[in-house]
Amino acid sequence: MILDDLCDVLSSGGLGTVASTANWGIYKGGLPTTPDKAVAVIETGGLAPVHAMAGSPGKMVAERPRVQVVVRSVATAAGGYSTGRQKINDAYRLLDGFGDRTLNGVHYKWIGAVQAPFPMGEDENARPMFAVNFDVTKALSTA
Repeated sequence: MILDDLCDVLSSGGLGTVASTANWGIYKGGLPTTPDKAVAVIETGGLAPVHAMAGSPGKMVAERPRVQVVVRSVATAAGGYSTGRQKINDAYRLLDGFGDRTLNGVHYKWIGAVQAPFPMGEDENARPMFAVNFDVTKALSTA
């Protein structure tokens, strides 16, 4: 599954530990309320699939999902803005331009950032949040 694959890429790139309750845990689908410092990979609406020239319904040759990486840091008063900004920039550098690799049996042709990382404001606990969106082109998933 795409979330498993991209969480693995972020974890192996030093961004954090998948599903860890320690700071800089990496989560699939959304952010838990704790820890303060956390990263999430979230599926969002993607683009239409790629079809071959003589394609027919149900005969796509590649999928083009979109994912968003969200980072939350400690409260701004505790220096969290710059820490969170650095973490989202690290995720941006790890994923933008990633391609022509197979992860967990799925061939990823290309991952490209839709835009530069951006601040999302603060959550209800004054923790700054940042995000960046990526378009993904990959082989069809079987699950």
